[in-house]
Amino acid sequence: MRYERVLDHLHALHRPGFGRPSSLREPHVTRDGSRTVVTADVLHKLAGVPRTALFTAEDGRFRQVSAPGGSARSGRFSPDGRTLAFLSDRADKGVYQLHLRADDRLGEAEAAPAVPGTVEYLHWSPDGRRILLGVAGLGAELSGGQGSGTNRRGIDDAPPWFPRVDADVADEAWRSLWLYTPATGVLERLSPEGLNCWEAGWCGPGRVAAVTSEAPWEDSWYGAVLSLIDLDGAVHQVLDSKVQLGLPTGSPTGRWVAVAEAVCSDRWLVAGDLLLIDGASGAVRRIDTLGTDVTRLEWIDDERLGYLGQRRLDSVAGIVRVGDGSVSEVLVTANACGGSTFHTDGAFTDDGRVCTIQELYLIHM
Repeated sequence: MRYERVLDHLHALHRPGFGRPSSLREPHVTRDGSRTVVTADVLHKLAGVPRTALFTAEDGRFRQVSAPGGSARSGRFSPDGRTLAFLSDRADKGVYQLHLRADDRLGEAEAAPAVPGTVEYLHWSPDGRRILLGVAGLGAELSGGQGSGTNRRGIDDAPPWFPRVDADVADEAWRSLWLYTPATGVLERLSPEGLNCWEAGWCGPGRVAAVTSEAPWEDSWYGAVLSLIDLDGAVHQVLDSKVQLGLPTGSPTGRWVAVAEAVCSDRWLVAGDLLLIDGASGAVRRIDTLGTDVTRLEWIDDERLGYLGQRRLDSVAGIVRVGDGSVSEVLVTANACGGSTFHTDGAFTDDGRVCTIQELYLIHM
């Protein structure tokens, strides 16, 4: 009887939202601010894990742009705004690969050649010619921020909540970087063997900034360094730290490199100081973000770096002028701006506006 009452309550609570987007996250916006895309959960029943899908906001309503089959996430518009790149596991559940959908083509998105593993993130190059893919080999360890355990998903009849025992990390479970060129359809590996790339972003069109280590184990991330990787695979270490590094990204011309530095419990939960590095001299500046712990970085142009973060209980977005290090805040709100993520998140337009997902904190009296 109690089970039926609980089930009736959950159906009354969730059934009106079946098939509709909820738990929004990963907002992205075109450079001119005309189009946005978000990742959302779509629940069809109470049992199991909801699938995810991509939605755009048009005329005050959400419109799904990813196909119903499988899950999709991490939508990113090309610099010219004409092509949407995203990740989907439609071919193999839990294994994400790159897909692209162009405005001038009808029908479903096209799949890029598959990488050996699952894609964790993607970034367009500043000139829009290539897409950087962060790839985790199957069996790679997951941080606490990703759910812990490993990303290997056994195929069995056990429910999603059933506990599983993970064995030792597989030899192939390294994290590597790959480049895809949409115009030619060529997929090629960027990072060399023996280098584990935890997180990366473009630094100009000709090299990549990455947080790297010489081992793939999760413990190795805590001592990882910041490296620059040329398109020929040459690696140059530019910064190490006594604490943790994250959010690596370079300016559109590659003149500057930005990274966040903080004491962190888990990878992908970095929230801390903003460091700005001169790519030519290697000089490092610590930027005063007025007490904000930085959780997201995005270059607007070569002279302006957008950031989002948390200052006490406020969500903050600001812009750094790299010439003098001055900061102007464009958003300060008591609302949470992360959507269904752990931290403040958003995306910037060319004119300095910021797109966020805002919601009120729940207060229990």
